[in-house]
Amino acid sequence: MGEIGFTKSLIYMVSACSWFSKGILIVLLLLSIFSWAIIFLKYRFYRKMEREGKKLVRYVRSIVKLDADGIRRLRIGLQGNPIAGLVDETGKELVMALSSEGQSIDDTLISSIRVKLDGYITDVMSRESAYIDFLATTSTVSPFLGLLGTVMGITEAFWNIGMKGSATILVLAPGLAESLITTIAGLTVAIPAAVGYNYFVGKMRRLDGMMTSLASDIIALLSRNSK
Repeated sequence: MGEIGFTKSLIYMVSACSWFSKGILIVLLLLSIFSWAIIFLKYRFYRKMEREGKKLVRYVRSIVKLDADGIRRLRIGLQGNPIAGLVDETGKELVMALSSEGQSIDDTLISSIRVKLDGYITDVMSRESAYIDFLATTSTVSPFLGLLGTVMGITEAFWNIGMKGSATILVLAPGLAESLITTIAGLTVAIPAAVGYNYFVGKMRRLDGMMTSLASDIIALLSRNSK
């Protein structure tokens, strides 16, 4: 009964808010939905990436010779994992470069593939940072939106005092309740976004490290098989 009563009271307080505060609450709700969607999807993504990434690193390191079979093994075709994409990118470049008769792995080809891999890693990290930056923006903006609602609520409370000529709880309550609701909403949105941002920044560093290390392994493999 207590929880039901609190929920009803909360709904009533929100419905009694000014349109300005309701607008702030709607914006905070949208930010919260997008933030939680990013947190959920990226958690699954990095969990899958780390699990498959370790296997891929061992897989590439097991390739000794880049003959026809070795090149074929680099064409993984595994979707949704940027580490697999790094390996597949190498396989595609080798197939294209060696399709001409008499063409072999040389320093020019290795340099070209190194540039391609560096560009691929940069593109992946740029895409990932775009999602993570949204969490940073949300964690920064949300408290200020809540504070804006707080200021408006307190302003309304003083306005009511001036209009009524008294400072009773009935006069102050609507404005104070409105200010507290927006403050709570702002913090409720900001805290998970801040935690998610810091968590995924660490995951991004790990992804960058794994891809850079694997790219070095691939270049070393190409160098060993160059003529």
